[in-house]
Order: sequence, then structure tokens, then C-alpha cells
Amino acid sequence: MKLAIIAHPRFPIKSPYAGGLEAFTGALVEYYQSVYEVTLYAHPDSEVDCKLKSFPIDNSQYQQYPDIVENDFMLKVMDDITKEQFDVVHNNSLNPIPILWASKNNIPMLTTLHTPPYSKLKAVVGLASYSPFIHFTAVSHSLAEAWEPFINDKVEVTYNGIDLKRWQVTKKPQDYVFTYGRILPSKGIDIAISTAQQMGIAIKFAGPIADQHYMDDVVRPLLKPCDTYLGHLDHHSIKHQLAHAKAAVFGTRWAEGSPFYPAASFS
Repeated sequence: MKLAIIAHPRFPIKSPYAGGLEAFTGALVEYYQSVYEVTLYAHPDSEVDCKLKSFPIDNSQYQQYPDIVENDFMLKVMDDITKEQFDVVHNNSLNPIPILWASKNNIPMLTTLHTPPYSKLKAVVGLASYSPFIHFTAVSHSLAEAWEPFINDKVEVTYNGIDLKRWQVTKKPQDYVFTYGRILPSKGIDIAISTAQQMGIAIKFAGPIADQHYMDDVVRPLLKPCDTYLGHLDHHSIKHQLAHAKAAVFGTRWAEGSPFYPAASFS
């Protein structure tokens, strides 16, 4: 069976992952690869154990004109998918073009909904979901309920996949708490830091800096000498921190349907 996976093209699918969506896609590739003939469409710097197809992305232009660059990339992806004639496509791109293209060309597609409803995708899923070739899953029941008014089909629920064996640790708590994820306002790193300080305990945090102004102007001024930024860690290093932290603290500002990293911390 020939299976195509479409990733969100903003960040490469490789460790250390830029965020939960990239980690989810990486785990998905690994599982599917054990069963199907898999091709991943993703950022050209991705590193995966399956066939990778990509197209050039100018990262500086992506930052300046994200919609234009992303849409151009997705048009190339869908043109190639049409030529390759896959048995099914699993879309994780958060972009409306794959859904519209697949509904027009009768391409069997499963789209996983990772975010609450937002404007550019709501109208598209409403139209495309009349097609018998287009189906949707959400990563939580709350997300499925949020999307159901816009989709003319049942939204199944498939939770964010976590291999529990890979996240198991032997706890040896030390006197600090830990948080991790992309460093930008929506992830609420500042909330986690303030919470730790109210608890009277040090905090260590990790993740790629997605918003330098937020890091410099909001996060750094909050830090006390006992608090530590560890940089961008891979999953092995994150596990080490979770093993030694008294608790994991998250301050997310938006309604994430099924956040990957808190779920990994619970495991």
C-alpha cells in the first residue's frame, strides 16, 4: 500500500523537534513505515527513515510571507501526489490546499485536525467534507466537538500518539520544576516561570526560541539566579529532566486540543 504523509512545512521533521506537531509527524512516519510504503512530504531539511519528497523553501521569505511560501509549497506537493497516485494520503499540514485539491481530484485523504477551528480552514473543510474521499480525525474529543459544526461528516478521534515505553523514567526528584516547548507567547513560558516562583522553587526550561523579543523582553527579566534555560533539547535529554524534576509545569495560553508534551510528561 502506497501512503503519503503531508507534514506542516514550516519546520523540518527531525530531532530535536521544533514542537509537538513535528514530533507527532515523526512518530507517525516511524509507525507507518513498519506497515506501508511511505513517502513524506515535508521541509527539505527533514531527516526520516522513509522516502522524503520536498521542494526548496526560502526560510527568510517564509518568515516574511508565510502564506505565500506555504501555499506555493503545497501546490507543488499536491501536483506531485496526483502524479504518484497514492492509495491514501494522511494530511497533517494545517493548510487548506491539500483538502481542496484532494476533493476536486478524488484523492483519498485523511486530515488530522491539530488545532481549534480557524477561518481559512473552516470554509474549506465545510465544502470538501461533502466528498466521499475526504475524512477527518481530531486529536481530542474537545477538538472534534469544536470542528463538527463546520464538517459534513463524523469527526473521529485519534489521540496524539505517544510510545509510553520511550517516555518512561525512574524518578529521582531534585529541587526544581521543568517546562519545555517552543518559546513564544502562546506557550506561556512566562506563566510557568511565575508559577514556579510563587511556589518558591527553581525552574529549568527548554525549547527552541521562536520569538526572540518574547524571550529577551518577557522571559529573561523574570529569571532568578536559580532558574536555567537549557536550550533546545532532544527527547532523550527531556526525559532526563523529567526524571529529576519534582513536577512538570505548563502555562499554555490557548486551548490546545491534545498537547503532545504535557501528555508525554504524564506518561
